[in-house]
Amino acid sequence: MTGSALASLGLLRLGATAGLLVATAESRCPHDSAYFNSVDECEATRVYAWVGAGLGAALLTSGVVLLVKAARARHKHRQWRRYGGGWAHAGAWSGGPSRSR
Repeated sequence: MTGSALASLGLLRLGATAGLLVATAESRCPHDSAYFNSVDECEATRVYAWVGAGLGAALLTSGVVLLVKAARARHKHRQWRRYGGGWAHAGAWSGGPSRSR
């Protein structure tokens, strides 16, 4: 759940960054834009967009890593359950019953 939320937020942030970068392109800034009064405002927004790109990439990357880790844990658990997982296979080191006397 956490991984999918982080990945989704990262994609959303990267999409917003793409929109900001298009809006603050040097060819549009501030001549064709109704949002910026000066070149300084436009450049500051462009810097904000690049910072957002870094944040979006970090969110997306961490979300994908968490999704992969969860998928691996799920696979291992299913494999453990398929081959008779339980105290008999855990061994004495985990606090379960031991076969040796």
